[in-house]
Amino acid sequence: MISAIGVSMMIGIPSAMAQPPPDTIAEGVSIGGRDVSGLTRDEARRVILRELVAPKRHAIPVAFRGRFLRLEPVAAGYVAKVDYALKGALNFGRSRPAQTIDVPLKERIRADRIRQILRWYNARFATAPVEATVRFDDGRPHVTPARAGVEIDLASGVRRVAQAILVRDQRRYRLPVVRVRPESRRIGFSIVVDREAFDLRLFKGERLMRTMTVAVGMPGHPTPEGRFEMTRLDRNPVWYPPDSRWAEGLGPVEPGRGNPLGTRWMGISSPAIGIHGTPPPETLGTAASHGCVRLSITNAEWLFNLVERGTPVKII
Repeated sequence: MISAIGVSMMIGIPSAMAQPPPDTIAEGVSIGGRDVSGLTRDEARRVILRELVAPKRHAIPVAFRGRFLRLEPVAAGYVAKVDYALKGALNFGRSRPAQTIDVPLKERIRADRIRQILRWYNARFATAPVEATVRFDDGRPHVTPARAGVEIDLASGVRRVAQAILVRDQRRYRLPVVRVRPESRRIGFSIVVDREAFDLRLFKGERLMRTMTVAVGMPGHPTPEGRFEMTRLDRNPVWYPPDSRWAEGLGPVEPGRGNPLGTRWMGISSPAIGIHGTPPPETLGTAASHGCVRLSITNAEWLFNLVERGTPVKII
């Protein structure tokens, strides 16, 4: 009788429906691809932390412009929701019939943290763009060409780093870069005024385009020497008397015949000094102005159409 009862009790509950102990994971359950069936909660936690989480907390090597840097996933906000996965794993085999199932290990990375790290890399290791520049030696311009900068492409870089932390499919990861163009990529026209030679030379880059005869300042009102740039361009300008003794009692002169500025005014970054046309051509080739550089009306109008604000002007 006892033996019969014992047998009936054993076959009364199918083995497939037998529940595991309360803190033990059912057979056929894995987390993130790692089998944890038959393990207690604490045992499974240790396995998941050791085999799935710890490797992803190791620094990943990233390369940028020949430098190899170590990026810490924890600093990038890497978090694995281990307890959430364990809770799900423990439920299987209790709330539903036992079955083979893999519980995903949810992981999170903060894009804002990665972006902050990449910006720090850019601040330290990126190459800033170099604008085109011009210097003047011996009455000629010498141009240094522009050079593009190189920095990490933040949008692509964030995605690349996040994938690198989670996938770990390479020994090192090259950060994506973007070329940064300088604002000033070329040197257009520049001007050299030679006071002793009474000429104005227009250059495009380093090539001389044209030489024009000018009048410069008389001994009491010399044309200033130095490097300047165009600051103002006016068609048919009004002449206003400067705040100088020689202009006392004079009033404005409207555009037209007799205007001492001619038809074009090209002001430079020296107070009240500019390049302009002059009605009387006989003053060209002499020191006859009150500091400005005079051109013929025709040459002034031609030059006006080529220059712009910021055009370099060297007066020697």
